[in-house]
Amino acid sequence: MEHWAGADLRGHAGGIDAKPIHRLEIALSLSPIEGSRYVSGTASGRSALSKLGSRLLGESAERLVSRDAEYLFGEHPGHRNHLVAVLFFDAGESDATAVTEQSVRQWVSERLACSPVFTRRVQREMFDLDYPYWVGAEPDLDRHVHFHTVNERGWAPVEALLSPVVESPMDLSRPLWELHVVTGIRGVHDLPESVIAVFLKVHHCAADGLAMREMTLGLFARSWPAATVAGQSKAASKKVRIQKGGMAIRAIARIPRVLIRFGRGVADARAAAKGIADAEKSGAIAPAVDATYTPLNGVVSGEISIDFVTMRLDAISTIRRAVPGATVNDVLLSVVSGALREFSVRGEDLAKVSLVAKVPRSMRTVEDWTSANQLVLLSVPLHNETTAPLSRLAGIVQSSRKAKERSGFPAMRRYVSRIESSPALLLKASALGSKLVAQSASAAQAGHTIVSNIALDAMGREFFGCQYIGALPNQPPGNGDLLRHYMCFKDTEVLTLNVLADTSVLPAVGEYRTMLTRSFESLLASATESLSSADVEAR
Repeated sequence: MEHWAGADLRGHAGGIDAKPIHRLEIALSLSPIEGSRYVSGTASGRSALSKLGSRLLGESAERLVSRDAEYLFGEHPGHRNHLVAVLFFDAGESDATAVTEQSVRQWVSERLACSPVFTRRVQREMFDLDYPYWVGAEPDLDRHVHFHTVNERGWAPVEALLSPVVESPMDLSRPLWELHVVTGIRGVHDLPESVIAVFLKVHHCAADGLAMREMTLGLFARSWPAATVAGQSKAASKKVRIQKGGMAIRAIARIPRVLIRFGRGVADARAAAKGIADAEKSGAIAPAVDATYTPLNGVVSGEISIDFVTMRLDAISTIRRAVPGATVNDVLLSVVSGALREFSVRGEDLAKVSLVAKVPRSMRTVEDWTSANQLVLLSVPLHNETTAPLSRLAGIVQSSRKAKERSGFPAMRRYVSRIESSPALLLKASALGSKLVAQSASAAQAGHTIVSNIALDAMGREFFGCQYIGALPNQPPGNGDLLRHYMCFKDTEVLTLNVLADTSVLPAVGEYRTMLTRSFESLLASATESLSSADVEAR
């Protein structure tokens, strides 16, 4: 089967394995449909089955749209589709005895209305005839809220608690969140001497990085809406039983309409595909970037290593001034590229491979999508074969620009939207296929590592009187993607780069952390020298 040029644009992050688009996928592509709330059409246009379903429901029910359902259907041991936000709070002189297992559960119970994620769960449709939908659910806080204390200094005891949280699957039959509080943390890198950490774990079908940011801002605010779910479990259970019958009937009734839309969508997808091919031939957009297989594209072992490094924003600004047009993301890509030049995996020297980064791009300001996840995945060459740090950064700046232009091209935007109207059974079959197909050394890859900017923030917020001081975004490595980098602004002066690696390629991130620091310092030294030379010449 031939690969299609749109390989670099699949919804991300951490969803179904990113892979090249094949011509079969074009034939199965559709045009956009309604938003996330299930709409059955006008009364005159509905079938008797649909009307019966409406009477059973009594009101519309909120279904997951395809972009979000993809993460649910694609969940398997090789791809755990959840996010974990680690938020640090300065314990300082606060009364640590006030933070107990009981007080934390009480704190959470008062804030359940901060986000609908906390008080609803996913209900799968019968035989997955249609997309799952949300139903109200009262969370069992004994299962969702966990309390830990560490007694040793340093990052190692924190990592020992965090790694299992990041790598373990979620119970998809319950509300899709967990909250872990860790006290007793001392002497971690450049954090204050004593900190408290909160791990907030949410499934990707419910939120992307920006949605997680909104959740944390609300959760740790000084005021919050009153919780209203307590004592409603029996009524909610009865409503769910009614909803299941009504939604199933409406799903069956909707099949003819879905198939008609599917037929129309095939023609639209083919037209978009032709537009992409013509644009590539004319040079209007850059061709898709394929990556060769490396050990970084292997299969997960089930164990991960996590560590982070911080970088000064004033130093990043210096580097950006040395290469016109460079963004903070470009600088981070260059830092990762320099570190990977030193890196070898199972005897393979990555400096000799043209590496490609998978970079999620938010489409919130570009598209009018209604999904919780509003991302596409760009493939950006890392130019790691270039020795000079500033030349490497300049190459990345150009490649990033071309990747963004490609993602914003009208035909590409139409083509990538095909997932929005894919029938549920088709998306489920695609997810099943990705589970069964092992990573192949002969297959083209979308990239070798993820480098993502996740804007977690709780600035000005607090937890039991402790002030927020920084965050670490986390998402577990998956098949074909064993090394991940997540950037987050710690404050107005420092940026944090969190690294997650499958232990099969990197048993401990500590050594790689040193490589990242060395790469950053080399890039900064080159930028400083270049700017100084420019100043001398200007005089």
